[in-house]
Amino acid sequence: MNSWFGIILVGILSCSVYLILGRLISITLGLSRFVSIQFIIGYAASILIFSLINIPFEFLNVKLSMLANVYAVVLLLIMLILTIINKKHLMDVKVIKRFIKENWIWVVCFSIIIIIQLLYVLFNGIYGSLWDSSTYTGRVTTALFTDVLNRVNPYTGEPTPFDWLDAFFGLEMHSAVICKLTNMHALVYVNKVLAAVEVLLYNFCAYAIALELFKKDRKKTVVAIAFLFLINLGMYTKYTPATFLFFRAGEPKSMLSNVGLMVVLLTLTKLYKHEQDKKNWVLLSVSSIFALCLSQTGVFLVPVLLTVGVVPLIVKDFRLIKSYIFCILPSIFFISIVILKRG
Repeated sequence: MNSWFGIILVGILSCSVYLILGRLISITLGLSRFVSIQFIIGYAASILIFSLINIPFEFLNVKLSMLANVYAVVLLLIMLILTIINKKHLMDVKVIKRFIKENWIWVVCFSIIIIIQLLYVLFNGIYGSLWDSSTYTGRVTTALFTDVLNRVNPYTGEPTPFDWLDAFFGLEMHSAVICKLTNMHALVYVNKVLAAVEVLLYNFCAYAIALELFKKDRKKTVVAIAFLFLINLGMYTKYTPATFLFFRAGEPKSMLSNVGLMVVLLTLTKLYKHEQDKKNWVLLSVSSIFALCLSQTGVFLVPVLLTVGVVPLIVKDFRLIKSYIFCILPSIFFISIVILKRG
């Protein structure tokens, strides 16, 4: 599975699972009908489902192999149940064909932009931070070789006690589970497959946000995405989304900046159109939890983004402060964990 054939196969299988799961959830909850947003929903849902399983399993010191099997079974059961519930509404082949026929030139242009970024990320051979990369990948590799969940120091090999921080921020263990299920080396999965998934998620989020801002004008949206790509090519300072995307893809901080925060920003753009809709506030809260699960750095960035995004709405209608408190509670919970851990 460590060959290019294996990388492509695992990438296609992973993306298929995220898309199918996202589509099923979207149909069930009456969310977006756009494939790009369904893909985002599917990935976010898979991370949230994994976190719910991973936290008690880490606390109980369950083996990684057991976690991998349980996660796969739970994911398949959820997809099966949702398929049975929505079997009459799954096939929209005519709608998809009509959409591609009407917008084929913009679909092609958007696809070319993504393909260029994928090739650049997968073949540039540059690591933005060798220290962080070695730490993140080291945790995944250690879990695979020891078959335990964050109970061995990847640098010294010494056993470590249960850590709440490691349990709640479980992106590395999610990668370890995928590697276990696919028999793929951690370096290959993180630096190739997960990096490619991040590129897709980033561009899908950016496209969805631009589509909202340009009032469904696909021509302006694709032009904006092309312009964003060109801007990113020239933004190689130490801490920018572009640096993380092109040189540190697959790392938790990179997933936070280019996926987690982008998903929160996307839900905020939806919220600004219908700020009284409780469903949008629930989605904002769930998206913030998803972003928080990706990296410890999210503990500081997610509440700031939520506050900056929601304050204008509160100024407009102070009654919305109750909804804001509801959305900020997960961030407060995660901050409390970090403070208790670090003293």
